[in-house]
Amino acid sequence: GEVSGQSCVGRYSCKNAIASSITDSSCIGEQACRSLVSYYGETPNVSSGSCVGYRACYYAGFYGVLGPSISASCKGDDSCHYAGYSGSVGDLVDSCDSDSACKDMGFYGSVGNVMNGCNGKGTCQSVAAGRDQSVSAIV
Repeated sequence: GEVSGQSCVGRYSCKNAIASSITDSSCIGEQACRSLVSYYGETPNVSSGSCVGYRACYYAGFYGVLGPSISASCKGDDSCHYAGYSGSVGDLVDSCDSDSACKDMGFYGSVGNVMNGCNGKGTCQSVAAGRDQSVSAIV
């Protein structure tokens, strides 16, 4: 996909990341946007300075769909840590903005759209942890 606006900067940033677009100074930092593509889902648009920090958006979509877009989210070291892992997530807008924010995100379940939520160090730490868990939205 398209990479523009000083995005994918840092050692191993965007290494395995496949996205429709990565723009506006996104995926910045060592291993930022590490596994952005999900094995069984769509490729997201990453914009507005998202996934900034060491291992920001770490697992991103992994086994499920992360969401069509990540905007101004996952700013901080290990932010959005496992993201979709084996589940789904939804759109992320102005969310998970601090170190370890939204840490285990979808883990084995779903989450839903996250709008202006989980902003602060370690907030919403295990979100939908465990098997068959679900959260409809975090606003």
